[in-house]
Amino acid sequence: MFSDSDEGRLITDLRAALADQGADAGLAEVKELAANMPGVARAIVDMQRRLRETAERADLLAGRVTTPDGAASPAAFEAVRDWFYEWRNYVPELDEAAEAIGGALPQGRMTPGLIDRLAGRHGIRIATDPDGAALRRYDPATRILRLAEHLNAGQQAFQIATQLAFLEQGEVIDRLAVGAGATPDAQACCGSGWPITSRAP
Repeated sequence: MFSDSDEGRLITDLRAALADQGADAGLAEVKELAANMPGVARAIVDMQRRLRETAERADLLAGRVTTPDGAASPAAFEAVRDWFYEWRNYVPELDEAAEAIGGALPQGRMTPGLIDRLAGRHGIRIATDPDGAALRRYDPATRILRLAEHLNAGQQAFQIATQLAFLEQGEVIDRLAVGAGATPDAQACCGSGWPITSRAP
């Protein structure tokens, strides 16, 4: 059994998850599912959350791979996305390292903690990029990481954490990309071919 507030939150989350998939479910149907089969409802919410996280990570990795005309390479995007699906969006070596970093950050101060780590361990400063053409742009010559001005605090933390991953886990990422038998374009998403606008050498 769960409280009315728990059921209300589940209904809200379930409606959002179904809407993300284009499902035309009425409120009465959603309420009935949440009330009579809460386990199934939570499973749907969890699956949609994992799908969204996988898509976000694939977007992040594949978004920098471009064809000569500047368009993103669909094949590279799909290769990276499928790889994350296969691993169920959990890569032990990378996720355990991320969990260790997260556990060392001051509670409630994730973004400032990440900024401090970036500066203290790597001598990199954060600056705002009003142009916003790229979400994250790293210049190794000046050791400045520029973040798009429109990013909120959570998005900033995600981009800073991504840059830290390339700096601190770059060899692991390269090895995983090569070991997966990825195409050159897909390897460029997450391996040694990552442009300097995103990854430090």
